[in-house]
Amino acid sequence: MKALTPYHEINSLQTELENLFNDFFGLSERQKRFSYRRNEPALDLLENDDELLVIVDLPGFDEKDIKLTLVDNGLSISAKREYDKKTDNDKVYRRERFSGSYQRSIKFNTKINRDQISAVYKNGVLKVKCPKAEDEKPKKIEVKVS
Repeated sequence: MKALTPYHEINSLQTELENLFNDFFGLSERQKRFSYRRNEPALDLLENDDELLVIVDLPGFDEKDIKLTLVDNGLSISAKREYDKKTDNDKVYRRERFSGSYQRSIKFNTKINRDQISAVYKNGVLKVKCPKAEDEKPKKIEVKVS
C-alpha cells in the first residue's frame, strides 16, 4: 500500500477538479486526450484567403530538434527534448517536465504551394505559413451590366 503524501492528495484533487470542469464545459474526448498536461503541445490551424497558418506551442525545445515534413497534402511536426544530464551525485526528487519525442501530423483541406512554405520558431512558439496554391485562392469575378 502506498503512503499518502500531501503531493498525492493535491494531485488527486487537481485531477478531480479538471474532470469536473471538463464535464461541465463539455470538452470532447479529443480535447481531453490532447491536453498540454499529457505532454501534447497545443496546436492551432488558421486559414485566410491566401494561406494556412499552423501555430504550435513548443516551449523548451531547441530549433535544431524540431523537424517539419510535408506529407501528401499535410504537415508532420516532430520534436525531441531530453532531460539535462544528471551526475551520480544528483538526487532527483521530482520530474514533471516533458522529456522525449512529440510527433503530430495534420491534413490540409486545401492544396498548398509546397515551394513557399516558411517556418519561424520564436519564444517557444512555432509558426508555419503554408501559402495556398493559386487555383485554391478565391477569385473575384467581375459582373458586367449588359
